[in-house]
Amino acid sequence: MEDNGNRSLQNLAILALPILIFILIEKGGIFKTDTNSVKNYHDKVKMLREISPYFLEEDQHILGKVQDIFEILNRFNRIINSDYNDSVKALNRDLPMLDRKEMIISKLANYLDDNKRKLAEGVVETKQNIFKTKENLETYSQTVSTQNIDTLTSMMKLANSIEPLMPGKGKVQLKKIEKIIDIMKASDNEFKPYY
Repeated sequence: MEDNGNRSLQNLAILALPILIFILIEKGGIFKTDTNSVKNYHDKVKMLREISPYFLEEDQHILGKVQDIFEILNRFNRIINSDYNDSVKALNRDLPMLDRKEMIISKLANYLDDNKRKLAEGVVETKQNIFKTKENLETYSQTVSTQNIDTLTSMMKLANSIEPLMPGKGKVQLKKIEKIIDIMKASDNEFKPYY
């Protein structure tokens, strides 16, 4: 029975000590660390980290709880004051918004379950394929307008330009068509050994 009484006193002390320290700090007691009107709990957390090693182990556990309370209060303060300047980072200021969205989706994919991860990866891959196709079509357009290319070669270059958007079967068929076009373009002399 006496053990229960001691435990109750310990639990009461655990709850009372953080409140007591909080009151001492807030009322301008000996632990007051800031003089401006905005509460800076970060300094109080730092103070508790520095003094806690000098307390007994049981007291360090209590001080750890107090420290956690001040860290929570510090977070609330940051939310209320919108004080995020130290944690805001712009890693890729020069990236266009579409590329930033791609990076966000690819980073988020690491934290999604399998089905959603595959969907996110598919979105990123599709975006990359669309831009690769766009680049290929621009190159094709420049090649066709500046060079004298026969119709078969022109068709093949066009098909190769849109290849990134083709599904797997389409890519296999494209390779077969490419071989057929190579055969059609080959001269008769190249086939003489075969007949």
